[in-house]
Amino acid sequence: MAALFLPAPLSDSQVVGRIIVVQHPGVVRAYCPLHSTLPSVILVVPNIHYAVPDNGGRFQIGGVPAGCDRLSLWTEQHGVVDREVSLAAGQVMRADLTPDPTR
Repeated sequence: MAALFLPAPLSDSQVVGRIIVVQHPGVVRAYCPLHSTLPSVILVVPNIHYAVPDNGGRFQIGGVPAGCDRLSLWTEQHGVVDREVSLAAGQVMRADLTPDPTR
């Protein structure tokens, strides 16, 4: 579950807060009636192990427990790219995930 705080203007001089609770992982699209050219996309993930890439597309995810799991990349343009990974205790892994340009 995630809670988002979104300012919601009610008039030219009054701004109040609105809290939206997201119960399930997935994509949330937020729109502002005052700034229609600035939509937002929020990705709600089901765990604490996630990262936002830098401008070069690089990212680090720390504190991941050892074991087998799925590493996923999501972009608005290409959807999800994922693969199974196996991580040993203390291991540092390099993973290259490239979205399919045909999607």
